[in-house]
Amino acid sequence: MTFARYVAVQIAAYALDMGAFLVLLHGGIAGPVPANVAAKIVAGGFAFFAHRAFTFRLGGTAQASEAARYAILLALNVPVASALLAALLLQVGTRELRQQGVLGCRGQIRFTGIVCAHERA
Repeated sequence: MTFARYVAVQIAAYALDMGAFLVLLHGGIAGPVPANVAAKIVAGGFAFFAHRAFTFRLGGTAQASEAARYAILLALNVPVASALLAALLLQVGTRELRQQGVLGCRGQIRFTGIVCAHERA
């Protein structure tokens, strides 16, 4: 049963990660890499507390050592994930992604065929 709770929390954390990423990106608040960093931090914080309370059913407040270990793992994960995203964007190229309709005018990921004003010429 613990495994099922773990999977449920991870799915919720992933949804929060992607949701925050898309809101930051589509809202024009951040570009792809900063949005990825912020979303991973938000989802990581959620996952820590949700796993503690729901998955492992630990009562009381989190100990500083638990939070520190989790923060260290998150601090290792975020740069790696963001570096992979940055490498993908460099490899594929933002121009190609814009032509495919994936990136918007300000680096936002989009799912429509809207063309930016400077691309119409």
